[in-house]
Amino acid sequence: MAYILEEADKLRNQGQSLDAAKKYQDIAESSDESQMVGAALHMSAVCFNQAGEHTKAEEYFTKAVEHYKKQSDKFNLARVQRDYGNCQMAQSKLDKAEELFNQSIKNFDNTNGLGELAMTQVKLAALLAKQEKFDEASSQVYEGIQNANKSNNRFYIATAYKEAGRVYFLAKKYQAMIDCLYAALGALQLDEDPHAKQHAELYLSLAHAYEQLNNNELSEYTQAKAEEYLKELDDASAERIRNYFI
Repeated sequence: MAYILEEADKLRNQGQSLDAAKKYQDIAESSDESQMVGAALHMSAVCFNQAGEHTKAEEYFTKAVEHYKKQSDKFNLARVQRDYGNCQMAQSKLDKAEELFNQSIKNFDNTNGLGELAMTQVKLAALLAKQEKFDEASSQVYEGIQNANKSNNRFYIATAYKEAGRVYFLAKKYQAMIDCLYAALGALQLDEDPHAKQHAELYLSLAHAYEQLNNNELSEYTQAKAEEYLKELDDASAERIRNYFI
């Protein structure tokens, strides 16, 4: 069963969201290991959400929440609540998303997972920025980046700076956005994993920022870099990333 989970993880990291979701589904339905079932339910939901299959994603997020509540596993429950909040945010259900992010932060407060806590804080910051609550968003971004750096995990650090970039994009602070995105790229380049999806998001975001600053040369360059990584993803994931900052 472990090798099937590795195959699903590989598909997810490559941006093959629907294929990965189906593999995770199979694992959730066939495994009798509680930890494996919980992880597969959670990742099924995440992948369906990435592919834009929100109804299916909500079904599996609900199952994952119920699973971890029964296990009294606050750490993994908090991770699911954050990703469920992302799903709600993708559907512009901002009140529900904010509720889930705050539940996630509360549950992480009872654990030592600083990196995972940071991921929720920066997601909440992006939501607050979308609501034009920029002071609150900036506070959440600062806390999230601090916690990500304390975790010493490059993926968490890169994600925190990426979401900070999103906050500054919404606040129309494009140079600050660019600085955050390059910090994220710097963290990823020190990691062995290729992170195609993350690189695509970051370069496409840079292209948007340079476009806003009327720097056509760098906008075109970073757009081309993004396309190199987007080719590695499935169509649904690539389209979602192209709309990331819209």
